[in-house]
Amino acid sequence: MDVNAAATETPHPGRVILTYGRSLMALVIARSLAQRGIEVIGCDDVAMTVLTFSKHVRETFVVAPWESDPARYLDDLETAVRTHAPRDGRPYVLMPVFREVELIARHRDRFEPLIRLAAPTRPASTWSRPRTASATFWPNWACPRRAASLPPPRRRSNGSISAFP
Repeated sequence: MDVNAAATETPHPGRVILTYGRSLMALVIARSLAQRGIEVIGCDDVAMTVLTFSKHVRETFVVAPWESDPARYLDDLETAVRTHAPRDGRPYVLMPVFREVELIARHRDRFEPLIRLAAPTRPASTWSRPRTASATFWPNWACPRRAASLPPPRRRSNGSISAFP
């Protein structure tokens, strides 16, 4: 690329790190962000993921497995967050894509000084687990929403197929 062309190029409006780069959801998110001009970096605990091959992702990196080695995962992720931080003050966001969101949210204080975390606070993440919790939560708030109904409580089964309705 020509040096003058690089100097006149519009910088990206922000940078996002997506976790769980093997998922198709991460690929969809990366495409959506890149189409809006946002620079995307992906990560996973395996080297070859769908994000590795995406034209919408600038680069990827590997971290320890979050399920089997959460402490090392957090260390690796923090190191990468520091390494990829923009030096020009652009918005910088860490967006967990899969179940590792709860681990990262529990350690929000570790990341928030370095990067903005696109994840609910720890108590907020429990609203959707179990899924029925949100159906019992929203009627207490005066806000527009779709009507929700809860299934009847499960009946105990003796394990035979004849016990099913």
